[in-house]
Amino acid sequence: MLSTAVSKYELETRSRTNSIQSKVALVLHSVATSNKKQQVITMHNIDDNQLSKGKVINSKQVTRMVSGKGGYFDRAQSAKPLCSSLIDERVIAENDNDVVFYTPPSKRTLWYSTTKNTNFSILSPGLFFHFKKSTKSIRVFCYLNRKKPKLDTMLYLPPMLNIDRKGSLCTGTMRLPKTWSNAGIDLIISNFFDSRFTHSNMKTASGIPTIYTDDEANMAYMAALEESERKMKAGELVEFKTIAAYLENADD
Repeated sequence: MLSTAVSKYELETRSRTNSIQSKVALVLHSVATSNKKQQVITMHNIDDNQLSKGKVINSKQVTRMVSGKGGYFDRAQSAKPLCSSLIDERVIAENDNDVVFYTPPSKRTLWYSTTKNTNFSILSPGLFFHFKKSTKSIRVFCYLNRKKPKLDTMLYLPPMLNIDRKGSLCTGTMRLPKTWSNAGIDLIISNFFDSRFTHSNMKTASGIPTIYTDDEANMAYMAALEESERKMKAGELVEFKTIAAYLENADD
């Protein structure tokens, strides 16, 4: 599934009496967050004396490895666990085809082109993006706390036009990364907010509040948020899944 990537290091292992071939390396990282420092262990296959992309593992997995549990390395090398990234602190998980990242709450301007062109400056909740690198498709959800989202953070359907009941975004003319790099995060976020919100993608959804299903109701809701300068409330929004539940079945 989703794995980390770190810099490559050249390795050389020699022995005077025996031929030793190194297959796997463990790297201990010190990761600084906004509140504290923590240590993260990544496991890397060694190919041509260089470290490959790493996968985050925990201390129990390390214990199993050094205790000689049979077949662990083969299973570990074939597994592709979902794990946190060390590249950009906004990246929650990543693999060869998917990247999941977030942007924190902030004041944003939404540009609308429905019956008329207008815009709303609101206190946007934090947004959670899932970008598929091969198909260039995007799913978007929101969360309501100000801190960095955790695995138990609840995701909600954003009450914004152009997004359907599974979070899929109609990208329209948005500029999207041709090849993935960290710069793709800022490109997607800026183009999301700079794009035009033109239509509801939930018009036929039953049991969904009208702020999702009706363009005029949505615009009235955004206008009220702008005038009152208040945040969105959980009671107004439709719950989707926790981040942990989403990452377990991200293709559903």
